[in-house]
Amino acid sequence: FESNRDLPYGEDDPQAKGMVESTYDQEIFDGFLPGYRRQHEFVEKNNPAVITLSVGGNDINFGKKLQYCILTQYSCYNAATDRQKIFKEIKGQYQRLVALYQSIKNTNPFTRIYVIGYPRIVKPGGDCANNVRLSAEELQLAEDIETDLNTMIKRASERAGVFYVDTTEAFSGVRLCE
Repeated sequence: FESNRDLPYGEDDPQAKGMVESTYDQEIFDGFLPGYRRQHEFVEKNNPAVITLSVGGNDINFGKKLQYCILTQYSCYNAATDRQKIFKEIKGQYQRLVALYQSIKNTNPFTRIYVIGYPRIVKPGGDCANNVRLSAEELQLAEDIETDLNTMIKRASERAGVFYVDTTEAFSGVRLCE
Protein backbone atom coordinates (compact mmCIF):
# COMPACT_ATOMS: atom_id res chain seq x y z
CA PHE A 1 0.00 0.00 0.00
CA GLU A 2 2.63 2.52 1.02
CA SER A 3 4.88 1.70 -1.94
CA ASN A 4 2.26 2.95 -4.41
CA ARG A 5 1.41 6.18 -2.58
CA ASP A 6 3.96 8.27 -4.46
CA LEU A 7 2.82 7.16 -7.90
CA PRO A 8 0.40 9.45 -9.72
CA TYR A 9 -3.01 7.81 -9.34
CA GLY A 10 -3.66 8.15 -13.07
CA GLU A 11 -0.79 5.73 -13.68
CA ASP A 12 -2.09 3.39 -10.98
CA ASP A 13 -5.33 2.43 -12.79
CA PRO A 14 -7.92 4.57 -10.99
CA GLN A 15 -11.56 3.57 -11.06
CA ALA A 16 -12.59 6.91 -12.58
CA LYS A 17 -10.91 8.10 -15.77
CA GLY A 18 -9.79 11.67 -16.36
CA MET A 19 -8.94 14.49 -13.95
CA VAL A 20 -5.38 13.18 -13.62
CA GLU A 21 -3.75 16.62 -13.40
CA SER A 22 -3.23 18.16 -9.96
CA THR A 23 -5.28 21.17 -11.07
CA TYR A 24 -8.36 19.01 -10.35
CA ASP A 25 -7.33 18.21 -6.76
CA GLN A 26 -9.39 21.00 -5.17
CA GLU A 27 -12.54 19.96 -7.07
CA ILE A 28 -11.99 16.26 -6.32
CA PHE A 29 -11.22 16.62 -2.61
CA ASP A 30 -13.83 19.31 -1.87
CA GLY A 31 -16.50 17.46 -3.84
CA PHE A 32 -15.56 14.04 -2.42
CA LEU A 33 -15.40 12.67 -5.96
CA PRO A 34 -14.53 8.98 -5.64
CA GLY A 35 -12.17 7.07 -7.89
CA TYR A 36 -9.94 9.92 -9.10
CA ARG A 37 -7.50 9.86 -6.18
CA ARG A 38 -6.53 7.23 -3.67
CA GLN A 39 -8.99 7.18 -0.82
CA HIS A 40 -6.05 7.42 1.56
CA GLU A 41 -5.53 10.99 0.33
CA PHE A 42 -9.11 11.89 1.38
CA VAL A 43 -8.39 10.53 4.87
CA GLU A 44 -5.18 12.55 5.14
CA LYS A 45 -6.86 15.75 3.97
CA ASN A 46 -10.17 15.52 5.86
CA ASN A 47 -9.33 13.53 9.03
CA PRO A 48 -12.78 11.92 9.30
CA ALA A 49 -14.07 10.73 12.67
CA VAL A 50 -15.39 7.48 11.16
CA ILE A 51 -14.41 5.44 8.11
CA THR A 52 -16.36 2.49 6.75
CA LEU A 53 -14.83 0.33 4.09
CA SER A 54 -15.32 -2.96 2.36
CA VAL A 55 -12.27 -4.55 0.75
CA GLY A 56 -11.52 -8.01 -0.58
CA GLY A 57 -14.28 -9.23 -2.88
CA ASN A 58 -13.12 -7.27 -5.92
CA ASP A 59 -9.52 -8.25 -5.24
CA ILE A 60 -10.36 -11.92 -5.78
CA ASN A 61 -12.83 -11.07 -8.60
CA PHE A 62 -15.69 -12.66 -6.68
CA GLY A 63 -18.35 -10.99 -8.82
CA LYS A 64 -16.76 -12.22 -12.04
CA LYS A 65 -16.39 -15.71 -10.61
CA LEU A 66 -20.09 -15.79 -9.68
CA GLN A 67 -21.08 -14.35 -13.07
CA TYR A 68 -19.04 -17.04 -14.80
CA CYS A 69 -20.88 -19.71 -12.81
CA ILE A 70 -24.26 -18.22 -13.70
CA LEU A 71 -23.52 -17.77 -17.40
CA THR A 72 -21.69 -21.00 -18.19
CA GLN A 73 -23.70 -24.03 -19.16
CA TYR A 74 -21.26 -26.30 -17.35
CA SER A 75 -20.50 -26.59 -13.66
CA CYS A 76 -17.89 -24.05 -12.69
CA TYR A 77 -14.83 -24.56 -10.52
CA ASN A 78 -15.63 -28.27 -10.34
CA ALA A 79 -12.05 -29.45 -9.89
CA ALA A 80 -10.58 -29.41 -6.41
CA THR A 81 -7.54 -27.56 -7.75
CA ASP A 82 -9.78 -24.74 -9.07
CA ARG A 83 -11.44 -24.37 -5.68
CA GLN A 84 -8.11 -24.51 -3.85
CA LYS A 85 -6.82 -21.71 -6.09
CA ILE A 86 -9.74 -19.50 -5.09
CA PHE A 87 -9.19 -20.12 -1.38
CA LYS A 88 -5.47 -19.49 -1.82
CA GLU A 89 -6.33 -16.13 -3.45
CA ILE A 90 -8.42 -15.25 -0.41
CA LYS A 91 -5.70 -16.18 2.06
CA GLY A 92 -3.23 -14.20 -0.06
CA GLN A 93 -5.13 -11.00 0.77
CA TYR A 94 -4.53 -11.21 4.54
CA GLN A 95 -1.18 -9.39 4.88
CA ARG A 96 -2.19 -6.75 2.34
CA LEU A 97 -5.40 -6.01 4.22
CA VAL A 98 -3.67 -5.85 7.60
CA ALA A 99 -1.20 -3.35 6.11
CA LEU A 100 -4.02 -1.34 4.51
CA TYR A 101 -6.05 -1.12 7.71
CA GLN A 102 -2.97 -0.22 9.76
CA SER A 103 -1.93 2.42 7.26
CA ILE A 104 -5.34 4.08 7.41
CA LYS A 105 -5.32 3.84 11.20
CA ASN A 106 -1.84 5.37 11.38
CA THR A 107 -2.96 8.35 9.30
CA ASN A 108 -5.24 9.42 12.13
CA PRO A 109 -5.23 7.19 15.22
CA PHE A 110 -8.44 8.86 16.48
CA THR A 111 -10.49 7.81 13.44
CA ARG A 112 -12.83 4.87 14.11
CA ILE A 113 -12.47 2.39 11.27
CA TYR A 114 -15.23 -0.11 10.50
CA VAL A 115 -14.49 -2.86 8.00
CA ILE A 116 -17.67 -4.28 6.56
CA GLY A 117 -17.86 -7.98 5.72
CA TYR A 118 -19.85 -9.47 2.86
CA PRO A 119 -23.43 -10.72 3.11
CA ARG A 120 -24.40 -14.17 1.90
CA ILE A 121 -25.92 -13.68 -1.53
CA VAL A 122 -26.99 -17.25 -2.29
CA LYS A 123 -28.93 -19.91 -0.43
CA PRO A 124 -27.30 -23.34 -0.61
CA GLY A 125 -29.97 -25.97 -1.03
CA GLY A 126 -32.37 -23.31 -2.31
CA ASP A 127 -34.55 -23.53 -5.39
CA CYS A 128 -32.96 -21.59 -8.24
CA ALA A 129 -35.71 -22.55 -10.71
CA ASN A 130 -34.98 -21.27 -14.21
CA ASN A 131 -33.92 -17.71 -13.39
CA VAL A 132 -30.51 -18.49 -11.82
CA ARG A 133 -28.41 -21.28 -13.29
CA LEU A 134 -26.44 -22.41 -10.25
CA SER A 135 -26.12 -26.02 -9.22
CA ALA A 136 -26.22 -27.14 -5.59
CA GLU A 137 -22.42 -27.44 -5.66
CA GLU A 138 -22.03 -23.92 -7.06
CA LEU A 139 -24.36 -22.47 -4.42
CA GLN A 140 -22.31 -24.14 -1.72
CA LEU A 141 -19.06 -22.92 -3.28
CA ALA A 142 -20.35 -19.33 -3.32
CA GLU A 143 -21.25 -19.55 0.36
CA ASP A 144 -17.91 -21.17 1.19
CA ILE A 145 -16.06 -18.35 -0.61
CA GLU A 146 -18.06 -15.71 1.26
CA THR A 147 -17.45 -17.45 4.58
CA ASP A 148 -13.71 -17.80 3.96
CA LEU A 149 -13.43 -14.21 2.73
CA ASN A 150 -15.28 -12.87 5.78
CA THR A 151 -13.15 -14.95 8.13
CA MET A 152 -9.97 -13.59 6.55
CA ILE A 153 -11.26 -9.98 6.62
CA LYS A 154 -12.31 -10.33 10.25
CA ARG A 155 -8.91 -11.72 11.26
CA ALA A 156 -7.10 -8.95 9.35
CA SER A 157 -9.33 -6.36 11.07
CA GLU A 158 -8.59 -7.80 14.49
CA ARG A 159 -4.87 -7.90 13.75
CA ALA A 160 -4.88 -4.25 12.65
CA GLY A 161 -7.00 -3.13 15.62
CA VAL A 162 -10.01 -1.93 13.64
CA PHE A 163 -13.67 -2.91 13.95
CA TYR A 164 -15.22 -5.69 11.86
CA VAL A 165 -18.93 -5.40 10.98
CA ASP A 166 -20.60 -8.75 10.30
CA THR A 167 -23.22 -8.42 7.55
CA THR A 168 -23.48 -12.14 6.82
CA GLU A 169 -27.25 -12.30 7.29
CA ALA A 170 -28.10 -8.89 5.77
CA PHE A 171 -29.75 -10.46 2.70
CA SER A 172 -31.44 -13.28 4.59
CA GLY A 173 -34.82 -13.92 3.01
CA VAL A 174 -33.87 -12.33 -0.35
CA ARG A 175 -30.74 -14.25 -1.41
CA LEU A 176 -30.43 -15.84 -4.84
CA CYS A 177 -32.39 -19.09 -4.98
CA GLU A 178 -34.22 -18.35 -1.73
